[in-house]
Amino acid sequence: MKRIYFTMLIVIFIVFTQLISIEQSKDFINLSIPDSTQVQIITINDGSSFLGRIIKIGEEKIKFETKYGVMTISVFEREI
Repeated sequence: MKRIYFTMLIVIFIVFTQLISIEQSKDFINLSIPDSTQVQIITINDGSSFLGRIIKIGEEKIKFETKYGVMTISVFEREI
């Protein structure tokens, strides 16, 4: 009986971790550096929008070039 409960607990744990993984993957956005003829708009969480283009993509930061200069934006602040 204990073995059945333990097995069910393991199965529930595996299903739960898979559901969390699927939910997190929905938030993934594939960022890429456009060619020099394309312009992008980045909107960050506070509602500010910037017109320009991505020039570098890191794991935690994006370098975004506007006509006023280059800015570094955390990937956790954007809503592309």
